[in-house]
Amino acid sequence: MESWMMVAGAGGVLGLGALIGIVWAFKKLEDKKKWMAIVGFVVLGGVGGFLAANATAIAGPDVTEELPPPEDFDAPLDDDF
Repeated sequence: MESWMMVAGAGGVLGLGALIGIVWAFKKLEDKKKWMAIVGFVVLGGVGGFLAANATAIAGPDVTEELPPPEDFDAPLDDDF
């Protein structure tokens, strides 16, 4: 499994957990605690969304490892396009 897949999965789990937490806080907690918990779960959901949306940028493959080294770097340029 690629590392970006794990980051995206963790972001998805965080987002889902935040959604469940918001519903739980809305139903079970008192007024003052309810809104503080909802704000906390919204922040947690934002972090999860950020991880899921940017997984390839956060843990993507190193581009220099995928590119082969140039075979003839000092070759003359060709004008035949």
